[in-house]
Amino acid sequence: MATGKTRATNGTPGSDLSSISYDRPPLRPIVYDLLLNAAVPTAVFAFGRRAGLDEVPALLWAAVVPAAIAAIGLARKRTIDPIAAIAIVSIVVSIIGAEIGGGPKVLLIRESFVTGALGLLCLVSLALPRPLMFYFGRWFATRGEPAAVAAFNARWADPMVRRTTRLITIVWAGAFVGEFVLRVLLVFTLPAIVVLAVAPVLLGAITLATIVWTYRYIALARRRSA
Repeated sequence: MATGKTRATNGTPGSDLSSISYDRPPLRPIVYDLLLNAAVPTAVFAFGRRAGLDEVPALLWAAVVPAAIAAIGLARKRTIDPIAAIAIVSIVVSIIGAEIGGGPKVLLIRESFVTGALGLLCLVSLALPRPLMFYFGRWFATRGEPAAVAAFNARWADPMVRRTTRLITIVWAGAFVGEFVLRVLLVFTLPAIVVLAVAPVLLGAITLATIVWTYRYIALARRRSA
């Protein structure tokens, strides 16, 4: 997995991935993506509920932002922002959960079903030619620019890149599955109001910590192979 900003080389934006710096994670664009695809839909959902909407209509309105981001990306670059895709899947899972019912504990856990599923997908993807985090890394490194995508794909021929990407996928799998397990423990041991306050902070902390680790590990791996 590689993330970061690319600069122009020979007039082609983003074609030189060696210019990416891994010593300092570009948290600003990542946090921006997370806010846009998570905080905004959450705010829309909360506003809809306060305005008197039932849970399912409020969730449908909340899906507008990530769905629009995914549609714009598909139309402009033939690629989908993976964070927007995750947000859409999360909302779909919530809608299904609301439709089929379930007790309060199930409703509190359902948001982590997506992260748990992603963790399992990361593990399963290790059996594929390229693991899941390769595609996440490619998105953040290239933002779908064709020249940068081609350069990123070419780096897969490097054994070091393959090893680091697979290890990163394993770590992210552990982070996602771990978040799901922690959410279940919180739901069954703490009051619902506490879970609602703590769970988003927990997910954000785990995500940012794993991002920082990812960058530092890539930087270390590159220095060792230099």
